[in-house]
Amino acid sequence: MHDIDLFDNDAATVSALHEDGRIVICYMNAGGWENWRSDAAEFPEEIIGKNLDGWEGERWLDIRRLDVLAPIMEDRMIACKNKGFDGIEPDNVDGYLNDTGFDLTATDQLEFNSWGRRRFSSCGGGNGGWRVCGLPTIRARHGRFSARNHK
Repeated sequence: MHDIDLFDNDAATVSALHEDGRIVICYMNAGGWENWRSDAAEFPEEIIGKNLDGWEGERWLDIRRLDVLAPIMEDRMIACKNKGFDGIEPDNVDGYLNDTGFDLTATDQLEFNSWGRRRFSSCGGGNGGWRVCGLPTIRARHGRFSARNHK
């Protein structure tokens, strides 16, 4: 299994890995903003929080603001599907455990994470993690797969 970045890899890369018999997972940052991403300007400053420890140019998001985040995250997930990925790994979905700059609770995090699962279940998803029209989410502790990030 390969867990590769949504923005750094194109459909040809995903296809080549498939041809080699690999499962290809789409890494996307769901709970953090990254200043180098092509969609960085879509995030209003008021939902961008403190720096993620150890990750230059990356800051937490106010995940309570689904009114703003939902369209951006949906576009990212659709891009994963369109590139041919087999699943999605949403990263930084544990903001309530960190100093984000927002007063996030476990309930806030559960609502955000549950939104991801609910939103895409109508596309053929089911139980487990976030799905985009049938693509399973890779989750670290729950679900069918386990993925670890290596930079």
